[in-house]
Amino acid sequence: IGVEGEAAGLSAEGFLPKRGLGGAAFRPSTATIETQSVRVELRSGYGAAYVEDRVDLGRGFAVVPGVRAERVGLTGETLALPRAQAAWRVREGTELRAGWGLYAQAPQVQEIAPDTGNPVLTTNRAAHYALSLAQAISRTADAEVQAYDREYHNLVVRSTDPAVGYDNSGTGRAR
Repeated sequence: IGVEGEAAGLSAEGFLPKRGLGGAAFRPSTATIETQSVRVELRSGYGAAYVEDRVDLGRGFAVVPGVRAERVGLTGETLALPRAQAAWRVREGTELRAGWGLYAQAPQVQEIAPDTGNPVLTTNRAAHYALSLAQAISRTADAEVQAYDREYHNLVVRSTDPAVGYDNSGTGRAR
């Protein structure tokens, strides 16, 4: 069982390139970049709590179900992110593990700030899958080989609509 949190505020002033057609703000004929004055004030909070428990099933098998609850102040989202791991002790010092979980990450401040980004963005999301084999080498060291697949969706990317700036249409995968 665990809890974590943070409260933060950001206030900044400065200049950023104006968005032009296709996001271009550079004017080659004058070699200048059009800028706009920007003032950003954001108050954000983040809180999370999680619970997990290891359940030994006997004969070297165990499962670790869990869930993480997050409150993301920048987006106003409250998320439940389940996770699970299973392990099989093949023999003394050798363990085969499989895991799955849902994860989320808040957008960057410049992506969600009203003057520079899109204030209706939501969190980036991912589903993680992993399979590993761990081997104890000594009392203080072990080696692990892992295969994983991470499926990303709802990623914050530059929008094709310059008026929007950013949207959550990105996807990806890591293996």
